[in-house]
Order: sequence, then C-alpha cells, then structure tokens
Amino acid sequence: MVEGPTGQRALLVALVDGRVRFVVIGGHAVAAHGYERATRDVDIVFATDHENCVRFAELLSRVDADVRMSDLPAPGGQITPEWLAGGGHFVFGTAHGPLDALTWIAGLDHAKLDSRALTVALADGTELRVCSYDDLVAMKRLADRPRDREDLRELEALRDEDD
Repeated sequence: MVEGPTGQRALLVALVDGRVRFVVIGGHAVAAHGYERATRDVDIVFATDHENCVRFAELLSRVDADVRMSDLPAPGGQITPEWLAGGGHFVFGTAHGPLDALTWIAGLDHAKLDSRALTVALADGTELRVCSYDDLVAMKRLADRPRDREDLRELEALRDEDD
C-alpha cells in the first residue's frame, strides 16, 4: 500500500485503533493493488450495525471531524451513531485530512466488500481490509471518471505484466 502523507496514514491507523469495521476503497485501494498514485483523501465503506457506528462516531469525535457533505444533514449538526447508521455518503474533514465514508458503493455494502477483501499491512504493521481487485475494477468502471479510467488502464497493465 502506498505510504502517503502522514495524515492519511494516521487516519487509517486511528480507524483501526478505534475498532471501526471498514474496507478501504479509492486511491489507497488502487495502490494496494500495485498502482501507486497520489490521493487527497481516505475512502472507506463502513459497516452500519449499531456497535460499529458507535465506535465510528467516537473516533470521528477524537479526530475532530466536521461534516463537509452528507446525503442528509446531521441532526443538530451532531455526528451520532444513529445518523451514521442511516447510511449514505459522508465527507468529513478531520485533524488528519479528508475522509470519504460510504455505506455502499456500486451496489456493494461493507459485508459484500469485506467478504472478498484482502488484508494489507502498513509499514508499522497496522492491518487494513482493502477491497478486492474485482470489486475495485467494478467501482472504477461504474464511476467512469477520467481518474477512474486512468486507474483501470494502469491496473490492467499491471495485471497483464503478472500473467
């Protein structure tokens, strides 16, 4: 996995240390599959069961998170487990940088992603669950933005080299 800016590493470690159940997607997942590139944020899909949302809300408080964008406004501006469990797409500013947190993407929720995810260790030994190659490709194809098309070209070229 790419060892990006300290803030992003710190955010990933904080999520793990906070016992939040999540799967890494986005640029860090692309790097885990062999194509290292810069990314401005950490992208995850998290589990929405009550216990996980309690841990996630507590972690967000510890990293001074504020809501930058969400499908539904936070009640009273507060990040609560119930609000997180309601699902959707959340963008947070944190002390460690931006966090893009989703409850599903491309028809894939945490359980589906996690069932096929791989475990990747950071340099300090912190283990992360990262979406599978096939799920990553499916997400990139569906999004079909210029960055996604570039990621797909690079990932497919790497796969061809391995064959």
